[in-house]
Amino acid sequence: MNNVINNRLLPCRELLAFVIEHRRTHGSADVSNNVNCYVKQFEPMLDIADDGGTMELVSQPLSGQLGDRLIELLSDKRYTSLTIIVAFAKSSGVLRLQEHFERFRERGGVIDVYVGIDLNGTSYEALTLLLACSDSLNIVHSSGEYTFHPKVYNFSGPSQGMIIVGSNNLTGGGLWTNFESALLIPTYAAEPDTQMLHEQIATYLQELSGNDELFRVINTQEDIDLLLKAHLVEREVTSQIRRGQMRNASKTVGDGHQLFQRGIAPRIPPLPRESSDSKQKINSIARSHVENVTVQALKGSETAWFETRKMTGGSRNILDLSMKSLVIKTYRNGVFVEPAQKEIIPGAVEFFGINPDDTNATKDITLNFNGVDYSGNTILFPVGEKANGTWRIQLKGQSDKGVKITDAFKREASAEGKVEPFLTYKVIAFSRITADHYLLSIYPESQIEEFMEASLVLAYNGQSVHSRLWGSLRND
Repeated sequence: MNNVINNRLLPCRELLAFVIEHRRTHGSADVSNNVNCYVKQFEPMLDIADDGGTMELVSQPLSGQLGDRLIELLSDKRYTSLTIIVAFAKSSGVLRLQEHFERFRERGGVIDVYVGIDLNGTSYEALTLLLACSDSLNIVHSSGEYTFHPKVYNFSGPSQGMIIVGSNNLTGGGLWTNFESALLIPTYAAEPDTQMLHEQIATYLQELSGNDELFRVINTQEDIDLLLKAHLVEREVTSQIRRGQMRNASKTVGDGHQLFQRGIAPRIPPLPRESSDSKQKINSIARSHVENVTVQALKGSETAWFETRKMTGGSRNILDLSMKSLVIKTYRNGVFVEPAQKEIIPGAVEFFGINPDDTNATKDITLNFNGVDYSGNTILFPVGEKANGTWRIQLKGQSDKGVKITDAFKREASAEGKVEPFLTYKVIAFSRITADHYLLSIYPESQIEEFMEASLVLAYNGQSVHSRLWGSLRND
């Protein structure tokens, strides 16, 4: 043992690893007191026997997915702070990490986020979510022709850290499904060379935050609303429409042959559910019906949109949801396909996790509208004299401050200078957060053709060609 200790050619970390292993195998009786004290001082910092302390390249999705590694690191109690520096953020990424962010912070961890808003890569919804689950939220944007484009995830703790540098944005694609690469670099307080990396990141952020022309701190929801009004960010449904239109455009050569195929189907974790004991399925579309390609397409949807026309109810706040739907067309294998014969699929109510045939079921959902959660919006199949034989959703929720969502609609109508109720002659879009929680976006009826062009499935909200339209969109 003394020969090993006296060998100055042996690197410090290898020496400590040897001593740690020797102590665990043979005890500490034959190790000098000085070495024992030295090991006790630095062993917590290295933990070499547990993780190897080596760099790792994650070549997503072939050799792992960075989102899974982030979840592991967020649960590691050796790290007490996380700094995220990314170009883009979407709810598809934030929502899958949100509960892990919250647990990290509950045990005293601090999360600081620096995100760009160029190229419409960051959404209004993602910023709203990040404001709620981070300790500081900061925007970096240049009005010139320059893009803020880094992707760095910096974990640090008293004794060690982990710096991740790569191509992965804070989106579902960037963290799970896109082809990306990221280098994971472990750092140690006992190693000045690796600690210098953390210092360089801190200096970089200090320089950014000191530039008032391109740096803005987000303190309130009103700050995010201001970005939306200035068209610096947009709602995700707007982005989905644009991507859907691009996706649905032809990508074939003259003979109709596609130059590229999908090739791989990476796994992405399902969005978290509101309650673990809920019997409702997030994607239950094929639960009680014969599965076909149209139903399969609906399974990939996290957003459903509806044509409102006149609406019903005294405040015009009731939206009908069909028990069955007549298909107009479906996007399959790169092209739109119109059914050769009449095709009936489960009604729009199944998007909300309700079996259309179970007319005794009711469900209350929470809707996030303009950054505020309104709970108590009821989905039911009405009975009695005023029943019209179809499912409906009553948009009547209240915030935790007692504000009614209908009052929020009235404010929007007033801002538009609109006399009739706000929801009439609109397109309403519901984007799923959990089985019981949805983002609500509202668009003018004049944009309905854009929704139709971008949809994975386009159908009538009923079995008649006179029914209102509805469709599904795929999230990022």
